[in-house]
Formats: sequence, structure tokens, C-alpha cells
Amino acid sequence: MGAPQKIEYIGNIAGLDQSRETVLVVTHEATLSGVPVLSLNIIKELKKRYNVVAMLLDSGTFVDNGSLTDAFKKYADLLIKPAKNGRNFVVVASIIDQLARDFAISFAVVNSIESRWALRGLVRNFIPSISLIHEFTAYTRPRGAFWEMAFWSSDAVFSAPIVLKDAVEEYPAIAASTFHVIPQGRCELPVPKAEASDASKEAAAVVKAMRPKDGDDAVIVLGVGNVHFRKGVDLFLDCAARILRMSPEQSFRFVWIGRGYEPEQDSYSLFLSDQVRRAGLGGRVVFLEETSSLESAYRTADIMMISSRLDPLPNVATDAMAHGKPVVCFAETTGVADLLGGHGLSEECVAAYLDTADLAAKTLALMRSPSLRSSVGAKSSAIVRDELDMGHYVDKLVKLAESAKKRVEQEREDVQTIMDSKLADPEFLLDFHQRGTLFEDAVRGYARAWASRVAQRKPFAGFHPGVYRDLNEHAPKFGDPLAHYLRCGQPKGPWRNEVITNATRTRSLPKSVRVALHVHVYYPELLRDILAELRPNEVRPDLFISVPNAKVKSEAEGALRGYSGRLVELVEVPNRGRDIGPFLTAFGAKIARDYDFVGHMHTKKSLHCPDPVYIERWRYFLMENLLGGSARMADIILGRLAEEPSIGMVVPDDPNAGGWDQNKSYAEPLAQRMGIGALPDHFLFPMGSMFWARVDALRPLFDLKLDWEDYPQEPIHHDGTMLHAIERLFGIVASHGAFRVATSSIPGVTR
Repeated sequence: MGAPQKIEYIGNIAGLDQSRETVLVVTHEATLSGVPVLSLNIIKELKKRYNVVAMLLDSGTFVDNGSLTDAFKKYADLLIKPAKNGRNFVVVASIIDQLARDFAISFAVVNSIESRWALRGLVRNFIPSISLIHEFTAYTRPRGAFWEMAFWSSDAVFSAPIVLKDAVEEYPAIAASTFHVIPQGRCELPVPKAEASDASKEAAAVVKAMRPKDGDDAVIVLGVGNVHFRKGVDLFLDCAARILRMSPEQSFRFVWIGRGYEPEQDSYSLFLSDQVRRAGLGGRVVFLEETSSLESAYRTADIMMISSRLDPLPNVATDAMAHGKPVVCFAETTGVADLLGGHGLSEECVAAYLDTADLAAKTLALMRSPSLRSSVGAKSSAIVRDELDMGHYVDKLVKLAESAKKRVEQEREDVQTIMDSKLADPEFLLDFHQRGTLFEDAVRGYARAWASRVAQRKPFAGFHPGVYRDLNEHAPKFGDPLAHYLRCGQPKGPWRNEVITNATRTRSLPKSVRVALHVHVYYPELLRDILAELRPNEVRPDLFISVPNAKVKSEAEGALRGYSGRLVELVEVPNRGRDIGPFLTAFGAKIARDYDFVGHMHTKKSLHCPDPVYIERWRYFLMENLLGGSARMADIILGRLAEEPSIGMVVPDDPNAGGWDQNKSYAEPLAQRMGIGALPDHFLFPMGSMFWARVDALRPLFDLKLDWEDYPQEPIHHDGTMLHAIERLFGIVASHGAFRVATSSIPGVTR
């Protein structure tokens, strides 16, 4: 990890209360914005029972890091930050290493997705972490940030249901994780450093700008936030223009408070300025600079408008609600809509998604009716009072942290158990890009995957931790499935499968055995590779070749001229069902009638994957384990199938412990038709849809007699389809009844 950084602590280490536990709060910056303000409020609550260390990640000195830096110094017992590169896992981990040496950190609150850089260091030091997520995936880059958060956090808390829904839809791989939705408590803004007289002058200036004349009876609609496209300032102005057209006699003023309105320097501001002029809103719209006197703005305003295109649960909305002000917003853009809708205020306050006509109409209704404003404002104030209390919010976070502490201690014990056993295979624990990782870090990553239920892998060939967990997870001190399996003396069970390797004895096939091989050829240049991998074997299966068109058929004919076995059929098929449709629909009946064993392969490219090297390695892994260019794996596998009638299928022992992903709902009706009951959560199946199988084991699938119209039309998504469900059902069907699934594994050949 490189040389550790020396930490400079700002604060009095000697002044820490030795009778208290110490906790860490990580924040990416100290600007006067939502996340840092929330961090300060969390720190203030935690200090009632803990010593609190605050970490600011953004580079810069303590002087220029942000307008709230002094507040962090004031409220936290100690303040630390990287000297540079605060958004780098390695740098931040080295700081946490020293922090863990200096203090026993009970747990950490990692506030926002932008603070995720601290998570790996916390895991390495077995410090429980509670991640607070307020962001939408659409504006969070680089891609993968939410995956990293889900993988490394002990627990993750989303500020609103809409934010969690967005994350899981965009990152289906994290859907199996356990997440929590807890709206944050209402924040108090830090007291500004200005003298009381200066603060009073600033508050008066804000009120004067919002209501320039005494007796001004204009209805004030307030918007707050940086002047940015995401905040929808243009939509805010569009609502003002619509209200002006709908009701020219209505006295109103739209006031926007926030940084960044600079028409002479910023293109978005320039367009906003032009929008005000062309819509005839001069005198109806006011832009004010960011202020520390927002409380006076809330008191002066009549209505708060959240015009954001995406804004999880902005503090300004709950602040306005606390002041008894109605808040209007768009559906599907903010957690405020969920909050209001959950209390029966959708009709009055929540407009259709980005429908400014609807939002303007709702705002105008509130403008025209003081009694409606009062009624909605009272309900809004009650919501904040009853449900958004900061003390209660932090209590919930602490409760999660206390539970996480027990799990992390178990994880520490499990990691040591796995390391001591020396059974874990680094080639399984790590994907190709991670080769060279220290074994201890590899084991920790493996254990984290099973704790988080994200990117789970197998520890060695022939053992499936998921199957073991499904059947044993209610045992005391279960923790990691491999660690529990080891502590229990490695008991036998369905979690262990037979592994066929290149060292397995080769047995000759009886002459009466009939072997078929189906290859779906979409990329004809890869057919030659498949035939080359098959060539060292003695077996020459009867070939069934499917192609999508005449051009590919012609190229396939050329590649097949040198094949010394029998080509039974080479046919054009509809572009439906990818490789599975041709296997089951074009050839299924003949294979089911005439053959004992069948292989299924296709020319895999997966063009949706952005990493061609990854696909090349996956294809090499599949071909070597099923055909064996460097070993006679087809002969070995088929010989074992002939010898052992209980083996229904042989699949490459993929180190990834894949599951249903988004495909279970597609599999269930097919399983019912085949007489298969409840589907297991974890199981072996041919990842990549290539295998050798006993025809009798697959007979239920052949008997479905699927037609071309049963398969989805192209283009199809890379997950969540009937075809992906059948890929998994291959393994379920082949292990049903008297059959089981075995795996093939060649040492050194993995992915």
C-alpha cells in the first residue's frame, strides 16, 4: 500500500474522554451544502455519547477547504484530512491505518457516495462502516461508485425510497445486498462567525430583497441551491412564466438563493437571464447570492419549490416544511415527493415528472388560497416534527452500527479461519485483473463479497459457499459460509461437487454411446477455434450447427470441411433465442430421441461488454475446460459421464458464484411446467451457457417443446430475459431427481 501518510490531528488528543468510545465521521468536503451540513449535525449528536473524529477528504489546507471547516473544528474532537489525493483508496487507507493504530475506532459514518474512498481502509482495519447515500446514479461518476459502496460498506442507508430504487435499477448486481431507507433528520445550519450585528444586517438584506417594499403582499415562491442544470432553475423560471400567463393579476415573486448566477461568465446563467427577459418576468424573479441567513428567507417565503431534476432529500425542503411552508416538487425526482405523498399531500404538492404546467397549476392554487397554504404548511411542519428529528435519526444509525460491530468481529474471526486453513485458492478468490494482490487482502475481499452479497466468488474448485449458506445459515455464529464449513470439519453435502480435471483418468467411450455436439455459429471466425480445441480428443461428436443467415452458413461450411466426424445438420435458423433457441427448438427433438450425451457451445463474443480482454479470457476458460486444447477434456468428461450415471451435466467450475440476478421471475413458470418446485437461491449452472450433459437429464427441457415465438425478439437486454433464465435452468434441471452437476477445472485456467 506504499508508505503511510503522517496524520496531523487538529484538536486536543489529550482531551479525549477515555471513558467513551471513539467514532469516525467521513465527509468529502466542508462547503455550505447539504452533505457537510448533515455531517456536522451528526457529529453534534454523536458527541453526546462518543469522542468524534471528523475526516475531510478533499485536498487543500484546513484554511481553504470550505466555509464550514471552522465548524468541523468546533464540533469534532479531532479533525484530520489527507494532505493531497483525498479521493484515492490507497492514500485514504494509509491514513485510516494510522488512525486505527492511534485509537480504537468503534465505527465510522461515511456520509455520501463521494466519501466512499474511506471504505476499503475501514474494511482492512475491521472498522464497521455505515454509508449514507443521498445521490442518484445519473450524476455520480465514475461508473461503479455504487457497486463499490455496496461491496465495502457494513451497512448502507439511503435517504429516500426513490434513491434506493434508482441505485438498484442502475446496478442490478447490488440488488441482493441489505439496504435501509431512513430519511435524514432536519439539520440546523451552523452559527456563522459574523458578529450578531452583521448577521442581523444580512438577514434584513435577504428580507428586503425578497420583499422590497413595506406592505408587499406578493406571494413569495422560494428556490434554494447552486445555480445548476440539475437543480432545474430553468424549470423554476418556466413555472413562473406559466403562472404569469395563467393569472396575470396574481401578485407573486420567484426568489432563487444560491451560488453561481453569473450571466457574464456562465452559459447556463446566461440562458436563464435570457429566459427571464423573453418570458416577461422582469420584476417577478430575483436571484440572490448564497447566504447564511436562510432562516430569514424561510420565514419570509410563502411556498418552497423544489424544481430539481434529481435531488434526493434536500435539507432546504425539510427546513421550509419545518417553518410551516408548503413544498411543491416533481414526482420521480426527489425523496420529498415520496415524503409528501406518504402523508396524503400528493394532490396539493407533487406534480407529474418534470411537468411544469402541472407544477405551476399546483403552485397557483396555493398562491390563491391562504387557507390551503396554512393547512398544507401545518401538515408539513408535523411531518418534520414527528419523523425527521435529528436525534432519532442518529439513534437509528447507532443501532445499525452496534449490529454491524458484531458482524465485523465475526468477519475478522472468519478471515483468520480461512487464512489458517490454507484451502482458499487465489486463482478463485481473485479475478484476472486482481492477480498479485496479497493473500490476506484476497481473503478479506472474498469474505466481504459474501457479507455484502455483491460479486460473490468461490474459494476453490468444487465448493459452493452459497449452497452451504442456504442450508446452514441459521446455525449459531454462522458468519462466512466457508469459515463455518471449516469450523464444522468440512462436512459432506450438496455444497461439494465432483471436480473433473485434466488429471482425471481418461476412459474410452463404449462404441454404443451416441454423442452430439451443437454449436450455434453467429461469429463464424470463432468456429475454427472450437474445432481446433476439439481436435486433440478421440471423440468425434455428431455435429449440429445452427447459423443466422446464408453468409455465415457459407463460412461455416468452409470451416467444417476438415472435420473428421459426421456433420448431421447445418441449418439457418431465425434470429430468435440466441444459442438456446436453436439447441432446444431446431435440434431438441432429434437429440432427445437419438443421443445419449450432448454438448452445447456457441461462438461467444458478448459485444455489450466493454472489456474485450475479459470476454477473450472467459471464452478461453470455457473452451479449455470443456474441449481442452491443452488436454483431452472432452474425452475425459464424456468418459466420466459414461462411467457415472448420476452425473447429469458437467460445467466449467466458474469462480464466480452467479445466481438468479434478474431472471428468477422468468424461470419460475418454466420450472412449474417441468414439475420442479421451489427454486433454490444458489446452485451450479453453466455460466456462459456451455456444457456437456446427459440427454436424459435435460429431457424435461426438451419436452417443453418451445417454439420460436416463445423466445424474446432481438435486441434483448444482457440480463433479465427468458433466455438467461433457461441458462440457469440447465443446471437446475440437470441436478433434479437422480442427477447431479459436476464441474471441470484445469489448474491455472480461470477468469
